[in-house]
Amino acid sequence: MILKYSMQENGFDLAFEILEEPIGKEYEFEVRITKYNYENGKDSSLTVSKLDKIEKHSQEIINGVTIIPKEIISNGVSMWEDYLVRFFLENRMFFPYVKQYLTKKWRIKRDFDMIADSYLYYFKFTNVEDKLFVMEAGLVYMAGNCFIVMPWSQKVERRRKTIKGIPIWVNHFDVPKELWSEEGLGVVASRLGKPLLMDEATASRRRIAFARVCVEIEISSELPQEFEIEMDKGDVRTIKVE
Repeated sequence: MILKYSMQENGFDLAFEILEEPIGKEYEFEVRITKYNYENGKDSSLTVSKLDKIEKHSQEIINGVTIIPKEIISNGVSMWEDYLVRFFLENRMFFPYVKQYLTKKWRIKRDFDMIADSYLYYFKFTNVEDKLFVMEAGLVYMAGNCFIVMPWSQKVERRRKTIKGIPIWVNHFDVPKELWSEEGLGVVASRLGKPLLMDEATASRRRIAFARVCVEIEISSELPQEFEIEMDKGDVRTIKVE
């Protein structure tokens, strides 16, 4: 035992104990609350929760600001890089409703984990195909609200309070075969915004009627129906989009 704390509340003695159990070279902690009733002379114990041990780290503080080591940030990024994040453009909706609606909407092969903070919903999939399916499905309209999905990144995390760009899947028609590459399609799609992803059929060139690229565009911007590119002097092509 590393800590015991007692107090009285409404005629009861409450004893809080933090217990330490060795597990190999590590330790497991739990909080146990014991309530003693003076009327019947009985007590009862309740294990409230398991606690994971964390360690104290030395601090590098410059001008009152704690400097976080790059290695710790990198380790944290690896914990979240498999997540997708979603957010509503307008009113946020209740967590249980969102989970139930998406479970029925997606109908994916396996279950998914969903957590949320004050701004975003975070999704982790046990099946890679399910994750790709959800990403390619794009926008979801839920009770009149637009629900938007994008891969988690540090940039998204930094901007989660003030996200102004939204990712949408755009079909690009009449793309010259010379540009049917990651670099070429990146140049074409950059006309509309910031390219993020290609779908699998585009990347493998199994479907060449159009190139499907996920592009982050400004919320206030309008998507053109077409735009022109110049392949060579006097060789101007028209790219249609939808």
